[in-house]
Amino acid sequence: MEDLLLTHPAVAEAALIGAPDPRRGEVPCAVIVPKAGQNPTEEEIIDFCKDKMASFKIPRMVRFRSSLPKSAIFKVLKRELRKELFGAER
Repeated sequence: MEDLLLTHPAVAEAALIGAPDPRRGEVPCAVIVPKAGQNPTEEEIIDFCKDKMASFKIPRMVRFRSSLPKSAIFKVLKRELRKELFGAER
């Protein structure tokens, strides 16, 4: 799914993580690093995904950051990202 987000013209980096949800347990959350000079909105990113993803995979929220935490081999540290954005670990 990150591959699809990377096709958006304003997205430099992207990660999809699970965000806590009281009703569903977890919902998809897109974490986006915009390209220089670009300012995509949450609505723009969600609308971009609507006709390209299954409905249960469409992000319910979008968070914007200047960078994503990565390991020594440049893999996005999703557990660290979840902890930074939502506090508690699963």
